[in-house]
Amino acid sequence: MESEAVKRAAEELEKALTSESCRDCGCFHSVLIMLEDFLPDENCPAGTAGLLEKARLSLLEVSHDCLGCRPCLSMEALKILRGMEG
Repeated sequence: MESEAVKRAAEELEKALTSESCRDCGCFHSVLIMLEDFLPDENCPAGTAGLLEKARLSLLEVSHDCLGCRPCLSMEALKILRGMEG
């Protein structure tokens, strides 16, 4: 069963997937790796695992590092999972 934090993080990640400026951002690429490390396959709910796969497949070549977006959607997802959202 998915925890509430995983569901909320997935919602933020889904938002990032719809943004072209996220998909070619070095921050998004890095956060995706961190999310995969935080949610290893054996602990990752099926729906979230599918979303992570969708995110991997949607990545574009990195054209820029963090632009300082407020909020940074991918970082929000990581912060939610780590219990650090403000």
